[in-house]
Amino acid sequence: MDAEGDPKEHCCSKTRCSVIVFAFLLVSVAVLCVVTFTGDVRKRVQYDTSDLQWWKTTPVYQIYPRSFKDTNGDGDGDLNGITEKLSYLSYLGIKAVWISPFYKSPMKDSGYDISNYTEVDPRFGTMDDFDRLLEEAKKKDIKVIIDFVPNHTSNESEWFVDSENREEGYDDFYVWVNGTSGTPPNNWKNTIGNSAWTWSDKRQQYYYHNYLIEQPDLNYRNPNVISVIQDVMRFWLDKGVAGFRIDAVVHLFESENLHDQVEEDGKTIQNETVNLPEIFPVIQGWKKLLDTYSDPPRVMFSETTSVDKDIVKKYYDAGTIPFNFDLVKKVNRTCDGSCMRDVIKEYTKETLRSDDWPNFLTGSHDFSRVATRLGENRARAMAMLLLTLPGTPVIYYGEEIGMTDVHYTFNESRDTFGLRLGKDGYLSKTRDPERSPMQWTSGVKAGFTNQSVTPWLHLSSEYATVNVQVLKANASGILQLYKNLIETRRHPSFETNTLEFAVVTSDILSYVRNAEGWQTHLVVINLGSKSVTHDFSSGPVFSTKGKVAITTDDSIQVGQDVDLSSVSVGSNQGIVVAVTYQEH
Repeated sequence: MDAEGDPKEHCCSKTRCSVIVFAFLLVSVAVLCVVTFTGDVRKRVQYDTSDLQWWKTTPVYQIYPRSFKDTNGDGDGDLNGITEKLSYLSYLGIKAVWISPFYKSPMKDSGYDISNYTEVDPRFGTMDDFDRLLEEAKKKDIKVIIDFVPNHTSNESEWFVDSENREEGYDDFYVWVNGTSGTPPNNWKNTIGNSAWTWSDKRQQYYYHNYLIEQPDLNYRNPNVISVIQDVMRFWLDKGVAGFRIDAVVHLFESENLHDQVEEDGKTIQNETVNLPEIFPVIQGWKKLLDTYSDPPRVMFSETTSVDKDIVKKYYDAGTIPFNFDLVKKVNRTCDGSCMRDVIKEYTKETLRSDDWPNFLTGSHDFSRVATRLGENRARAMAMLLLTLPGTPVIYYGEEIGMTDVHYTFNESRDTFGLRLGKDGYLSKTRDPERSPMQWTSGVKAGFTNQSVTPWLHLSSEYATVNVQVLKANASGILQLYKNLIETRRHPSFETNTLEFAVVTSDILSYVRNAEGWQTHLVVINLGSKSVTHDFSSGPVFSTKGKVAITTDDSIQVGQDVDLSSVSVGSNQGIVVAVTYQEH
């Protein structure tokens, strides 16, 4: 007994009970706190897509307006045709379009020779038509990006006419150089291989043109040129365009010293007219202008083909997203799984930095269509590749229905770049084959124009079976594949700018797309000539189970359970698998 006369053991027992009860309560509270805290952390670390800019959440659909839809019966597609087909774009899941030039133009280079930057060419409609297009697109939550051609104008532009006449304020608007008729200042060539200099009898000087004679280059060393071009951009931004695709931006400046291009074995090794450092401050000025418009935020893509990794970084730093043509220029019919991995890896892992937003495209108005270039049997696989890679995919009109190039004879051709080379050489430069009219229906003229009208380029002989009307009714057709892929890529796992390669062989290209806190997806594409079976269950997948989310054909069913330790994929077939993980 203690000094108070109570049993000591009894006292210890009561204390022990109190301690046990207190400890239990403490542990319970701690567990509750841990569970709550863990739940909060999971919510906090989950990849948040709400802050992504709009161009990071949708494919961009390129429309070549002259070939999209004719509404007034003149054989040329027009702005009202685009407005009429906005419902189709909504059906497809498109939230952004890029429209090729529709400005006032003599059409020597399909509208890329602009005579007035703030007028609509009558063949495409009126400014009221464009305003209505913007209004209707906004109702459908479709952003409109327009092609912008700041490097050169038409030689019928009032600016050039005034410059050739040495009118005050325009004397130095273009690149004029002294010389004598018949002796160009240097050996610079334009894009079709002729001298880039043309003599003006009126002015008694040469003017520079990187493209056709009818497309004189503006002089960006003149601050008035920079100012007036920004005024033009402001004009369209005020109207509500969501951004620009900047054409031929690599040619904005030429070397002032006029040194000859240095060539070896027919290849230029010291270029005096491409990617000069003065370009980037000009782009930065454009970006600052775009940033003054915030509802919605505006975007600037740029045509920067054939540039090295360091130059690509400079374009990103200046505020533009340079188009990535690797899937066009580096991929051919023999490019297998390993080859495709290397092409993608070089761009995503070596060229880009972590903050550089990627983009991919498989075709445009300047390149043979993907179904022709790589084969119709590979078109579906390329669609899956394009729409499951990180970044912004660009779809060229008609790719979603499997359109192919159309052959045009010399007399049928309209592209000046080809025609200038004559009957024997036109096929090496013409871009008409990939610009054939869009195929809407099986009816006469494919629904592109009225039955009695001759389109500006004749239709494909395949239009009766390859068209929107037929393919909308085909649940396993390529149009539905595009639609399903566009819907699937809205999942947050596909809205990051990263990917991890999984199994890659001479046949198989596979990679994982994931976002923290969201379901992981495995993309498997067989680029080989035969069916193959592989185990995909190890890293970076780390699971044996999944369900098919999307497939390029109906030999595998969506929703089907997949044993990832043994997946069979047919030639030119692709599948996207939603990976499942066992809960512990």
